[in-house]
Amino acid sequence: MQKLEVALKNDLVRFSEQLESDELLKEQIHAEVVDICDQYVPYITGELASKRNITITKDGITYEQPYASNVYESTNAHNLEHHPLASSRWDEVALANHRDELDEAVAKLIERRIKELENG
Repeated sequence: MQKLEVALKNDLVRFSEQLESDELLKEQIHAEVVDICDQYVPYITGELASKRNITITKDGITYEQPYASNVYESTNAHNLEHHPLASSRWDEVALANHRDELDEAVAKLIERRIKELENG
């Protein structure tokens, strides 16, 4: 296992510039974050967390509903009766609870991209 870790670290150094500027990779990583956050996004109708109302780009994630920032910043308790994981600042809560899961998903995305770069 250590040989694999060393090889991956060497590849990360070798391909660091390409990985840092890889817009598709950044979008894929942001999509993973959205998937992990989804279970914590408060909902009544589900429109806020609907994939069609979320814009994922290389620069970040935008929840497009006009009320998204109010819900995100809300200090009011969310209706937990039907959605017990609902939370303000859902990204922070999701990452606190699923950091290892995200790290693993990102590592797989990077590993796949490195293989693509190696193969030209």
